[in-house]
Amino acid sequence: MANSQINELNRPAIGGSGVTVMKFGGDVVAFCNGVTVTWPSAVAEAVPVQPMDAIRPLEIVTARAIGAGTIALTLTNLYNQQIWDRFNELQGLDDLADIFQKLQIAYNGNLTIERYVTPATKDGKTYVEQFLGCVITNVADGQSITNASMLIDRTITLSFRRHQRGTGWYTNMPSGNHSPNVVATK
Repeated sequence: MANSQINELNRPAIGGSGVTVMKFGGDVVAFCNGVTVTWPSAVAEAVPVQPMDAIRPLEIVTARAIGAGTIALTLTNLYNQQIWDRFNELQGLDDLADIFQKLQIAYNGNLTIERYVTPATKDGKTYVEQFLGCVITNVADGQSITNASMLIDRTITLSFRRHQRGTGWYTNMPSGNHSPNVVATK
């Protein structure tokens, strides 16, 4: 295997505190404990074209189109706030229906979620992944509390239409410590 040794160019990617920062419509997502991204998949399964007299498929037909991807943001619940109150555009709203209406008016389907990653390498060049055309599709606002519960997490799920990644367009990189102790403001 070529280049199988770990060096500054091919270090394993790590996540966690201080490495990844998420932004929602330009605002840092405070108290974000996890991000799960599900990449878009084909809108239909691939279909092999194989006549009965052929021992192998002659070709494989693919849809050449993909559906939406999803992002699930796991956020720590804060006292006396709805989970969406930490996003400036959504403060004071009552429920998911209000969120749908507000985001449609504010972004018209063009909300961008950004993930800034600073690799633990010598150069530590930050890169950004942009998830374009995002809409919130669900807010898991319920809860289950036991006597062993330390933190209460809630999940906001978004769908996105497109993804792009690169370096050099991170001029709006959040600066400073973005540990869960920092409350982000616009």
